[in-house]
Amino acid sequence: MGFSEDFGSSPAHSHANGVVVYTTSGCTRCDMLKKWLKNKNTGFEEKNLEDSDVMTDLVMRNFVVMSAPAVEINGQVYTDSQIFESNGLIKPDFTKIFGVM
Repeated sequence: MGFSEDFGSSPAHSHANGVVVYTTSGCTRCDMLKKWLKNKNTGFEEKNLEDSDVMTDLVMRNFVVMSAPAVEINGQVYTDSQIFESNGLIKPDFTKIFGVM
């Protein structure tokens, strides 16, 4: 399974390693993803999807994020369904992205 190069990409904003994690309060998958990134020594900026300014920024850049978590890596946004398997584990295709960073 690959990720679309056309959907959800825009010029990257300047973030820690180009990684932004979009979260919501009480989101267990958000917590799991942040812990996973920290275990991989990957720096990231966290933004709350409950903040209207954060959502406005995403919409203005043609990103549609319907649920948390989402991750932006160098201008490419990956949604919950692209990050996690149905059993809650992080997808192997997603983990490969961090091998080339």
